[in-house]
Amino acid sequence: MTRELRAIILLAALTAFCLGPWAASARAQGSFAPVAETTVAAATTAPAPVPAAPTVGVTDLDLATQTPQAMHYESEKVYTGERISLDFQNADLHNIIRIIGEVSGKNIVVSDEVAGKVTLKLKDVPWDQALDIVLSSRGLGVETSGNVLTVLNIQEIERRRGERDAVRARQMDIARLAPLSKKVFTPKYSPVSVVTTELTKLKGERGKISAIGNDIYVEDDPSALATMTQVFMRIDRVAKQILIEARIIEASTTFVERLGIRWGIGTHETAGEVITTGEITGGDLVGSADFSAGGRLGFAFLNKTGSLLLNASITASETSSDAKTISAPRIMAANDQEVSIRQGQQIPYTSGSSATTAANVQFKDVVMELRVKPHIEENGQIVTLDINLKNDTPANSGGAESEPAINTREATTKLMVKDGETVVIGGIIVDQQTTGIDRVPGLHRVPILGWLFQDRSINNQKSEMLIFITANIIPLNI
Repeated sequence: MTRELRAIILLAALTAFCLGPWAASARAQGSFAPVAETTVAAATTAPAPVPAAPTVGVTDLDLATQTPQAMHYESEKVYTGERISLDFQNADLHNIIRIIGEVSGKNIVVSDEVAGKVTLKLKDVPWDQALDIVLSSRGLGVETSGNVLTVLNIQEIERRRGERDAVRARQMDIARLAPLSKKVFTPKYSPVSVVTTELTKLKGERGKISAIGNDIYVEDDPSALATMTQVFMRIDRVAKQILIEARIIEASTTFVERLGIRWGIGTHETAGEVITTGEITGGDLVGSADFSAGGRLGFAFLNKTGSLLLNASITASETSSDAKTISAPRIMAANDQEVSIRQGQQIPYTSGSSATTAANVQFKDVVMELRVKPHIEENGQIVTLDINLKNDTPANSGGAESEPAINTREATTKLMVKDGETVVIGGIIVDQQTTGIDRVPGLHRVPILGWLFQDRSINNQKSEMLIFITANIIPLNI
């Protein structure tokens, strides 16, 4: 017997073994014609084709050719479960549901009425979609209660839903016929308008709320009144207060150094005139000399006729200055209430003036302002601060007829700070270095002697600003 013939006989035997019970069940239901027998006439005879799977009692699904819409699923439903692939033939329905339950991580309860076998082939589909496909093929459904899925037939699910709806309707009828309860709420610490607004959100269909003076009269179902009472106790509390203190520290350092010689030349009209100011008329190479003290020495020379003036200024000086400014605004605030404090000045300036219209005087605010909204967390030790801090200073302006320039420093942030602790919310460092050289053209390039015709200056300015915030919860004893 050839190898090809043995393969054909083995294929025929496997086909008869796999399809035997399935074909017998299908014949009993009268769903399709008997399967034709397969015979082997010769070694070259091809095997008879395997009959197509029946459609009654068996589900053969391939998502590549059949979509959920074809199975009458709602297209709006979104499946989000973990994707799985299933390929089973004539498998027990209970086992398929158990496999899906293992993948989903849910607890699954299957009714005794659920039975049968299923053939399916699903490729990379969400587990919840696979469960819907399997159950709908057998006329089944699922009820979800927390982490538990209960598989039932459709009729049982509809019956249970009807019973629940009937019980809910009876409870609503009883609630409508039940007498309303009355209660009066009298806020001690919170505004009546705020409490009334919050209680109105909890009012039932038959409820009534009215505020008279400092009393709030409520008429509603007992369950709604119980909820209102709990909310009222949380709202009507003594508002805790927080003392917020900000410290703005500004420090600046200036260092100026000058070293060199400056030359000047000019003409002098009157011979023998005494020079006292160092002022030179006529041409000046690098600027006029200043005969003053403080590390600067000046010389002046006249020729015999007194018509030519030559002066020189030798400078060797250092200047340093330090400045420190501390601003400390502080304000007391109630919990969850936005407060602000500001201090400064208004700078006047004119605008819109012309030959035919009068000048319009306006004012520019230059202020230091602290705006904050505190919130005390549930543990009573942590304070959340929503802060806006601004510190303006006037800059050099062009005069009263133009809008003044303002130097603005502002910080906006939200942070958490422990009661009584101080935190740094920000800072700015500005370091400016300037180097300048005054020199005589050409002569400053002379080797060795070139420094006699140069005047060097170094100007270093450094400013720092740090912002500190401290929050202290103030206890109230009432």
